Amino acid sequence: PIWGTYMRRIVERYEPQGFPRPPAQQMLEVPEISPFTRLDDALLKELEAAVNTAGFTLLISEEEYWRTSGTFVRQAPDAGTRSPAGSAITVFVSTGTGIAPPLPDVLGEVYQDAAQQLTNAGYLVSREDAVVEEEDSFGRVIAMTPQAGTPLAPDGSEQSRVILRVGVPPPVAPPPTTRPAPPDTTQ
Repeated sequence: PIWGTYMRRIVERYEPQGFPRPPAQQMLEVPEISPFTRLDDALLKELEAAVNTAGFTLLISEEEYWRTSGTFVRQAPDAGTRSPAGSAITVFVSTGTGIAPPLPDVLGEVYQDAAQQLTNAGYLVSREDAVVEEEDSFGRVIAMTPQAGTPLAPDGSEQSRVILRVGVPPPVAPPPTTRPAPPDTTQ
């Protein structure tokens, strides 16, 4: 309290002067960091140069993720957004210790849709046909190996292969062959 009273008396003798407003901060578009599979010294220098050229600084942060250690996971802020010049772009890289995502459930889906969904997610897909009697199951996934929900890395490798069993109708039996009756020779 004593100090406050003392300072008020001192300041009263001087005319207050206005402070200039700081200049408006320049906003820049955040560049896209291309995904990579292994962060090494050469790539780090390349990333730093690209980010600095765009007007930002680069930070690298590890994140628990199932992909191989050093693999690109994501960036923040997202590419295409706007951030203040000189601010940081954080690139998150995998520690290689996370759990692979669960395999999506595509049971009952039309084979083409199920295969496309799994392929887009990074899995390899194989098809096995299985004869079924129910017409509702024709062309649809009736079983999958591994089962839905199984942790499976969608990395496009042979270990990420999913086998879809697809219902198909039973084979049509050929019509019985009928032979023409022999000509009547008794007349």
